[in-house]
Amino acid sequence: MQEEAFRNWQNCSVTVIGEKGDTNTDGDITVADAVTLNRWLLSESSGTYIQNPKTADLNGDNRVDVFDLVLMKQLLVK
Repeated sequence: MQEEAFRNWQNCSVTVIGEKGDTNTDGDITVADAVTLNRWLLSESSGTYIQNPKTADLNGDNRVDVFDLVLMKQLLVK
């Protein structure tokens, strides 16, 4: 289901709100953003969503996947 939503999202014009990694759009990149992305990727909670998927695409490959989560964790460790 998320894959289909992502494909549909790619066909839309999206304005980026926030910076790369700020998946919960609170203005800061924190562990909460990594948790949000992790839950979204694993579909652990039906209430978990990424308001703007462009912010979660850290490696710029137009996909939101585990590689973006790895980059986010590396960013947080620094």
